[in-house]
Amino acid sequence: MKSGQYGNTKVWMLVAALAVAIAAVVYFGSNYPTDSEMAAGTIVPAERYRGDQLTSDDVVLGDENISKFMQTDVFQLMVSDPGLADALRSEAFMELARNE
Repeated sequence: MKSGQYGNTKVWMLVAALAVAIAAVVYFGSNYPTDSEMAAGTIVPAERYRGDQLTSDDVVLGDENISKFMQTDVFQLMVSDPGLADALRSEAFMELARNE
């Protein structure tokens, strides 16, 4: 193939692609948007669940003594003391905890 023929082929391919693009724009431009008579469906606000407002009677708390104890300095010292952790892991403490 000669270089002149190759350049000529490129031009014709470009012209063909451009023609296809123009035809697509004309086709879709004339068909869209559809007429409002052809449109189906409705647009309404979403129905969301609306529950009653919570009151203090709706919220039931359990025993708060443990959570109050966990906020004390004594609990913090117990948790951070490695000697107490070793004592709680010992066999003597385990045996004592098993007995009533």
